[in-house]
Amino acid sequence: MGGACTEIDYYPNATISEYGTYTILTSPTNIAHKIKAEIYARGPVATGVNAEPLVKYQGGIVTDTKVWHMMVNHIVSIVGW
Repeated sequence: MGGACTEIDYYPNATISEYGTYTILTSPTNIAHKIKAEIYARGPVATGVNAEPLVKYQGGIVTDTKVWHMMVNHIVSIVGW
């Protein structure tokens, strides 16, 4: 820890044994429950987000509903709540 940030020369092989999905048609409460249950059972989860609504983020819950802001441009890990 505390070392320099450098690129990697070796790319380890990673496999996925299970995965889950949801759509924008799923209720937000149900999505949150599913994500929390997955984190509790197996640890951090990855999800796609669009970071554009976060550029001027000043706190609270992001409620941006613009369709073009729903297109994924970043992958993040959710580690807890």
